[in-house]
Formats: sequence, structure tokens, C-alpha cells
Amino acid sequence: MNSMTQEKLTVSTGMSTIDTRITPGLIVVVGDCTASFGPLSKLTKDEGYSTEAVSNFEAALKAANTLPCLIVIDRCPDNFDSVRFCRALKSNPLTSSIPILIATGRQSEAMVPELLAAGADEYIDPATPPELARLRILKLLSQQQDKQPPDQT
Repeated sequence: MNSMTQEKLTVSTGMSTIDTRITPGLIVVVGDCTASFGPLSKLTKDEGYSTEAVSNFEAALKAANTLPCLIVIDRCPDNFDSVRFCRALKSNPLTSSIPILIATGRQSEAMVPELLAAGADEYIDPATPPELARLRILKLLSQQQDKQPPDQT
């Protein structure tokens, strides 16, 4: 369990405000979006998240077992089976509550329904405005935090 202190973050959507409790921690990136995915870069810089990039199935499963607060799948190698990965995570009681974000280009858009059916929690494409992408990520992080039992201190 992550022992970092919780922060309360208020996010304005223009129409309403969302209060989220966030425990800064690890975001696992399957693929290569750490440098190019702006909303994720902003979270790691502004809210204290760290990222671990992995590029193959075994490394992704191993990283998931460290219980990161989010897994982002983006631009995976052709031999990476994203659907199988989502199913494996969601069928394991240890990792089933970890949110999975699909951040992919238009060329992979046809796979999105299958990935969502396999357990991915959200989809963001390059056309998603950065602030909307950031809000979606924060929502996933907040939902995951709400599923964790309170610290026994």
C-alpha cells in the first residue's frame, strides 16, 4: 500500500468543480507515451506522479503487480496483446481495481470497443483536448483511490 500523503486537488471544468483526493504514486506506461502525452507529462510534473515505461507483456504484468495507481496503454509494439493484458489485469483480484487508460492514435481506434469490453476504463485519442484528457485521468485516479481501503494508522 502506498504510504504517501493524500492531497486534495480542486479541478475546474468551466461548468463545475471536481474535488479529488489523490495519493501521488506510480503510473505504468505500456508503450512510449511518457514524453509525448501532454496530460500525463503535466500530472507527473505538477502532482508528483512518477512513471515507469514498459514495452512487453511480461514486463507490463510485472509492473502491474507493483499496484500502480494507473496503467496507460499507448503505441504498443505489434506483438503486445492489449486485449489479453486488460483481461489478465481485470481477472486478477490483486490488480482488478487498477484503472487502465487507452491513449492511442486513430490507426488503432477500431480496437477501442474490444479493449473497453476487456476491461479498459477510459479512452483518449490525440484529438482529445488536453484539459479534458487531464480531467479524465484525474477521474480515473480518484475512482481508484476511492476503491482502496483507508490507511490503518
